Amino acid sequence: PTLEEYKAKAREIKLGNVPDEEEKETGFVPLEDIIEAYINKKDGVVQDSTMSFYRIALDNPLADVRLCSPEAIDWQRLVDHLSKHYSAQYLRNVWSMIVCALEYAGYSKPVVQLPKASRSNRPFLDDEEIPKLLAAARGSKYELGIILALHSLRSQELCALNVEDIHDGFIHVNKCMMFNGSDYVLVNRTKTETSTREIPVLVDRLYEVVPQTGRACPYRPDAFTAAVRRLCVRAGVTKCTAHDLRRSFASLSYSLGIPERRIMRYGGWSNPSIMYDVYVKLYDKNSQKDAEPLRKYFNITSNPQDTQ
Repeated sequence: PTLEEYKAKAREIKLGNVPDEEEKETGFVPLEDIIEAYINKKDGVVQDSTMSFYRIALDNPLADVRLCSPEAIDWQRLVDHLSKHYSAQYLRNVWSMIVCALEYAGYSKPVVQLPKASRSNRPFLDDEEIPKLLAAARGSKYELGIILALHSLRSQELCALNVEDIHDGFIHVNKCMMFNGSDYVLVNRTKTETSTREIPVLVDRLYEVVPQTGRACPYRPDAFTAAVRRLCVRAGVTKCTAHDLRRSFASLSYSLGIPERRIMRYGGWSNPSIMYDVYVKLYDKNSQKDAEPLRKYFNITSNPQDTQ
């Protein structure tokens, strides 16, 4: 009759305290088992980071409904509740996992209204702010990490980088730190196939601060992200995360006229639409300069004397 009683019954079934005949009659399959079956199917097929995301989602945002049958869940009410505690993009990722798991188990896709995820307001540093951050980070234990992040490296990549991976004038990105649900572990592969890449060393200061051997940045990705926020405040620039520095790299490269394919190669992006939609941001101050060719065109063609 109530959700609380339903959860209590679900727990009893999970503990094996319900006779087989009664369990068989109910036909009860909790959401937890449905998602676990889907996760097991994906094991070895998707990246470790994706598997970790699946399990964290099951343990955290879905903790209150994991023992419920899909038929007993008010999906819109669940989505509305989670939207108060999680970002729209994260919630969309969780919902995508739920839908895939349900469809894999033979259930129809629930109809819900998801909150819209906005990518337009994600922060980044422009060409005037980047030097200020580098100056604020100078001499700190996180300086090399800042430099590498401004070479397009993800925090998980720079924290996995060995000193030996920097040679011949290039940064060789070939591994990363993955979160397995309880801690970060080193894996000898990158997030995607195109993430394995070589990036020219662009900041000479890198050679002055890189250690002699071992890990180049011997700290956790989450500790580095927190440090980036603090250093941005110290520098008096836009408050960013480590990943926002990757966006800053793409935006700087675009503003300097670096060819699109070269930016994609440096950043490890395989899809130009993702690069432009998520990472490349236009500098507002360049609006007048970018419009100059159009201004010249219209002023010339609108004046007949100039065309004779």
